[in-house]
This record gives sequence, structure tokens and C-alpha cells, in this order.
Amino acid sequence: RIVGVDVLTKKGVERLRAKVVVDATGDGDVAFRAGVPCELGDAGRGGAMQPATTFFRIGGLPRKVVEDDYAAHGGSMKVRLFSWYVKKAKTAGKWHIPRPHVNLYLGVRDDEWFVNCSRLNGVDATDPKSVSAAETAGRRQVREILDLLRTYLPGGRDIRLLSTSSTLGIRESRHVLGDYRLDAEDVVQGRVPDDSIALCANSIDLHGGKGAAGTLYRTIENGRWYGIPYRCLLPRTVDGLLV
Repeated sequence: RIVGVDVLTKKGVERLRAKVVVDATGDGDVAFRAGVPCELGDAGRGGAMQPATTFFRIGGLPRKVVEDDYAAHGGSMKVRLFSWYVKKAKTAGKWHIPRPHVNLYLGVRDDEWFVNCSRLNGVDATDPKSVSAAETAGRRQVREILDLLRTYLPGGRDIRLLSTSSTLGIRESRHVLGDYRLDAEDVVQGRVPDDSIALCANSIDLHGGKGAAGTLYRTIENGRWYGIPYRCLLPRTVDGLLV
């Protein structure tokens, strides 16, 4: 079957047909409406979807303050950043985010950071009401994270909010079933099929993979990257459609 797209014009709703339609919605909306078989969330985990995140940017926190505090608490991959303050705030009833630590990424300026910490479980990116509610909840969590840093971090009193992300960060929604499905072993074994259209070097980073507050990591074991085959972009049952 060939895909037709309904478009609202001055003449009313008209159906546009093309030899090839590219679904770049991010949620597989065109493919889903065209009848392509899809899965919502992770079928292996009962349809659970990875949590969403509201990214934000702060200023007024010198790099040295962060590095000194991290070193003073034996900072390492086993002791994640500011987990000691999260424990204090949780005991005091001032931390309700299902995240045991804070992720910071240094910005352009020496006192500027991007914060990846908020965790919004149960968000359905294909449901506008669910996304809208999460946008509000995410900004509440931003305030809670700021309160944590300003209250407990020595030198954190002058931290200021510079910006929040313009939209919610979605990690997972609808999976379009293509002629091929990339799996965990393809990533871990560093496989690069002949029809690869892109190379990726990021590890498997499954938020919510170890419970509501946990993250499951698996790094590439063989090689330095893996390939995404063109067949993944070809939906089953419908011709003339790429995702």
C-alpha cells in the first residue's frame, strides 16, 4: 500500500500522494496511522516507557566549587555527584524525585552547567494530555533540584536559573516495526551491517531499567561503534514510507 497524507488547505482537506513519504515525527505517527505494526514502549517490560526529563541550565556555580565538593566526598563512578546531598534532602522530606544523584555538564562559561536530573515516569509521548502534565511536573522538579543545590552545596547559594528546555526530553515512545530490528547484541558486539546508514558510538543507556530510580548501562564490547541498517527505516506492510 502507498501512503497518502491528508493536508488542510484553503480548499479543505486534500489527500497528497507521493512516491515516498518520510515520517520524521519522532513518534512514528504517520506509520502508525498508515497501519504499520508498532509497539508502544518496551514490550519486554509490559509496555513501560523510559522516563522523560526536563533539561535546564544554571549559572553562578564555579567549576572549582563542584570539583572540590566531589573530591571531598570521594567522587568516583561508584559515588555519583551530590548523592550525599540527595540523601540528606530525602531524609528531610525535601526530595521527591526518583533519582539518587545529580548529573551536571559544564557549559561554555566556567560557572555554567546543564542539569540532567529530573525524572518523569509514566509519560506517554503520543498523548498530548500526558505530555502537557509532564511539562508542568518537570518544571516543579527543576525548582526542587535548585533548592537542593542552594541549600546543601557550599557555595551554591548564588546559583541562578538561566533557562529550561523549550520542550520535554522524551527518551521512548512508539516503536515502528521495520524489516530489521536493532537489538542489544548488535550494539554490544559492535556490528556494522553492509546497509548501515549511520554509525553510533553511544552505549545502551536504559533509564528505568533498574526500577524507577535506576539506569541500566551496557557499553560496546567489540569495536568502537555499531551501525544502524537501512532495513530499520523500512516499515513492514507499507511501501513508499521511510521512518
